[in-house]
Amino acid sequence: MTSIELHIKDLQKRKGHIMRLLRPISKIASGPACEQRLLGNTILMLGAHEGNILHDQIKEWRFSTPNRDCWANYHESWELRDSATEMYCLNSAYLTIYKHNRMYFDRTEKELLCLHCDPYEPGNNSTPAVVYKRSPHLHIEAAEDPIPKAHFALAIANLDQVLSSARNLTQALSLYVEMIRYEVLDRM
Repeated sequence: MTSIELHIKDLQKRKGHIMRLLRPISKIASGPACEQRLLGNTILMLGAHEGNILHDQIKEWRFSTPNRDCWANYHESWELRDSATEMYCLNSAYLTIYKHNRMYFDRTEKELLCLHCDPYEPGNNSTPAVVYKRSPHLHIEAAEDPIPKAHFALAIANLDQVLSSARNLTQALSLYVEMIRYEVLDRM
């Protein structure tokens, strides 16, 4: 099974990579801020936000996009694999785009789409569902069933290359983030 591993010092640098990754969909030219949180003793979460952090629930953090009706959340989960060498393995990377209902009496949000990657998904690479989940993939949440549950894998043809390093995964995600900017956010 392919795994993307980084030393704890490289995870500190990862925050800058995430800021650059999200620039195309951030209202802030430099990209959203990025912070880390330790969950327990073995899970390190990196999350993007803008402004003050009101709580530690990274999955609830948001940053604004160029589309005034849409907000986004991005977070990564890294698991400690070897405490002696301080090496962490990427469990997941999630980007979710939300549409806000701006009615004064109903300030809710709805998921539009999610770009996910679960490179450490357990199972055999010969199983399509496992391959689709390991690959960066889209969920179209705003569609009718069964479409929101479908994994539209974006890197099947070069999955081993994309998952061979954090750098390669970030390069692939950058292309998909730009696609989301131009094909979704700019068209709404």
